[in-house]
Amino acid sequence: MQNEQALPGKKSSNLRIRGIVRQNSKEVAEGKDKKDSGGGVLVWLCVGFLAFFIPAEYAVSPALYTLWKALIVLVSSVSLVYLLARLRISLRWVCFALFYLCLLVVSTLVSPESSTSLSNVAYLFVKGAGFITFLECAFSFGPKLCTKAFLVVGVVVGCVHLASFFAYGDVVGGMRHGWIEEAIGERSGTKQNWYFLTYDNASVFFFLPVIAALWFYVKNFNRRVVLVFVPFAVVTVFMFVYKSSIAGMLAFASFFLIAYLSAVFSSNRRAKKRILTYRIAVISGLVISCFVIFSVGGDIVEAVAGLFGKGADLSGRDYIWAQCLNYISKYPIIGSGVQNSADAFLRIGQTHCHNLLLQIMYTGGIVSLLFFLIGVATCSPKAKRNRDKQDSPFSGQLFAAAILAFFIASSVDWSYNNPMSFILFYFAFFCSFDLEDSRIDGGN
Repeated sequence: MQNEQALPGKKSSNLRIRGIVRQNSKEVAEGKDKKDSGGGVLVWLCVGFLAFFIPAEYAVSPALYTLWKALIVLVSSVSLVYLLARLRISLRWVCFALFYLCLLVVSTLVSPESSTSLSNVAYLFVKGAGFITFLECAFSFGPKLCTKAFLVVGVVVGCVHLASFFAYGDVVGGMRHGWIEEAIGERSGTKQNWYFLTYDNASVFFFLPVIAALWFYVKNFNRRVVLVFVPFAVVTVFMFVYKSSIAGMLAFASFFLIAYLSAVFSSNRRAKKRILTYRIAVISGLVISCFVIFSVGGDIVEAVAGLFGKGADLSGRDYIWAQCLNYISKYPIIGSGVQNSADAFLRIGQTHCHNLLLQIMYTGGIVSLLFFLIGVATCSPKAKRNRDKQDSPFSGQLFAAAILAFFIASSVDWSYNNPMSFILFYFAFFCSFDLEDSRIDGGN
């Protein structure tokens, strides 16, 4: 009888412990979201993200473009001061900051092949390292608030880009139609599809993080956002298909397939089956990137490229990559540094390498590549230590799928000018744990 009477008390104690654990889990998941969601922090985060969604130079007036660049410098500076004041310097931030330092600054100062102004190098460094610094600060306010700010800006700017696509979609050259002056002293007609943010292939590195974050927000915080997620995703995919963008089509085909399968398998909470992890996504992505480089022109690449209306040479990338490998062999440690468009075109046949690994090696050498890989490794969700150690089967796989899609897209086109895709690694690190307790089906 005594044991029977003790059971209710024991059960009550267990319930209290569970309540404390659930509350701690909620605090970890949301950080300061409750306190700051209605205040100026959300506005500041929106301003910060807006700075790095900078439009292309041809899309706005020179004065506005200059102000936008100044905003990047301001946001980066404030973020650095905030980060240093909090005295929470992560290995992740150090590695990515050193990656940009070696990729852009050190390589340009040391390499005899570099050919650009130091002011341009300084701006590119502030833009890249500044975005990483801003992300460190933004996620300190919790995943919900940070994701909300990112989506507010990402969807609005994305819609402007989509509007420019519909306005100039059938115009050769897009917003840069007509003749352009080339630095090598020639004029040529624009053939690439240039829109508000950038040209068609490169815009996938803006849209992929936004669509992945939309899906994450729908799943964890507000299901009504699906009314934004679905049409935004459909129109985005239509844009890439309509313009035959191989980077966009490859990225979203792989992302939606893997993310959908992840949603199906993870819907069974007891099974919690996983088809993709962060580590597998990163390793697979790096292997695919290397495979594409050394297999271009082969039967497998030809078969895959044929599905997207491309040839085995991937629109001349075989020549570009052969030239890149030649220069990498000459400057393997520190790279060739940042080069202006004309010099890069004369050396490799294009303004950039059209491959993530080759671009890093060509510009910053093995040193930059090592810092990049270490930074990516430190973003693994397994490296995260907090009171809530239960990871989310869906959220973890969602961002793993987005990261794999990023590596697939970057195997055929990538440039250091746009650091936006780095937010995928931060999403994977901060948002792969279980947010069930903070999920709001009808809230904001």
